[in-house]
Amino acid sequence: MRRQTVWHLLIINLMISCVSCKVANNEHQQSLKELPLKEDEEIPKIINERYNPKNQRQELDLDELNDIERQDFELQDVNDNEDGRYVGYCKDAYILMWPGNSRKFWSYGYVYLNEPYLANCTMRYYYNTRNYPGDPFCRFGFKVTGSFESHNGPYTQCTDTDYVLLNDTDGNAQYYCGEQSTIEWATSHNDFEFHFVTKPNSPRGKGFFVVIQSFKLCGGAFNMVDNGPTGNIYTPLFPASPYPPNIACTWYFAVPSTDSKEISVRIGCDTFSLQTPFNNGTEYCLDAVTFISEVPGNIKTYCGNTLDSKNHVVIGTHADLLVTFRSDTTIQDVGFNCTYEYILYAE
Repeated sequence: MRRQTVWHLLIINLMISCVSCKVANNEHQQSLKELPLKEDEEIPKIINERYNPKNQRQELDLDELNDIERQDFELQDVNDNEDGRYVGYCKDAYILMWPGNSRKFWSYGYVYLNEPYLANCTMRYYYNTRNYPGDPFCRFGFKVTGSFESHNGPYTQCTDTDYVLLNDTDGNAQYYCGEQSTIEWATSHNDFEFHFVTKPNSPRGKGFFVVIQSFKLCGGAFNMVDNGPTGNIYTPLFPASPYPPNIACTWYFAVPSTDSKEISVRIGCDTFSLQTPFNNGTEYCLDAVTFISEVPGNIKTYCGNTLDSKNHVVIGTHADLLVTFRSDTTIQDVGFNCTYEYILYAE
């Protein structure tokens, strides 16, 4: 009789354990449904696990779960040669991109679920670019292209309805709203904000789909081996549009030392059109290019059109050469496109 009682207790304990396991498993599945999406290569798998009850795949290990469960405001990184693809959620997040990379970015439901975007949504994503590896002189900006498809409800201004807002730290802000908007926006800064805001009673629409690209604006460290004996330097956005306001660029030309030859850098400009210098008895360059050599006192500054059509060529003095460009906040001109050339002088 005691033996039967013991067996009955064991069976009851096993039944309780199974129920507990089932409850825990259900809680685990529920937590999976609440996980944010990760990078593009895992999106289809996680989408299937969330929205296909018949899917029996259980491929997520603990490391993957730790990667997926990222908190708000944590830096996310793109570190691959392919385009990254990302889904935007109604939250705040910081996105850290590698310079020169791009990513596809869309509102929740746009691609995999084929559903309208969410109502009562406030999304603020803060994008920033890492420093370019091995070259502190490179400067990068951002370019955003794509579309936003909303509803055709009445509104007076974009903030009255659902909208996308792109904004940098220099007041370069652009709203996109309405039934169909084409997004084309660029900034010379290495950071910007992407806002997506929808109203609580919004009839909603398809949403946004954009490509965010980090691109090189200007600057760089050059040497005769890696950058060749000749090449070009130019102002940001040349020749598509005038250079941006309040920007600074630096190009550094390293001149190798040799025993038998002396080497200099020669720079001539096919196009050179900067803001006309201010003159109140003394001429002062508002936007300017400055050439600085390691030879003491060898500093030359040019503005206006003084170097246009190669009517004047700047030659370094057998030493490293630093070229800087700066613009103010008033008037922006075409800019410049100059050719550099390493010249060898035989003794």
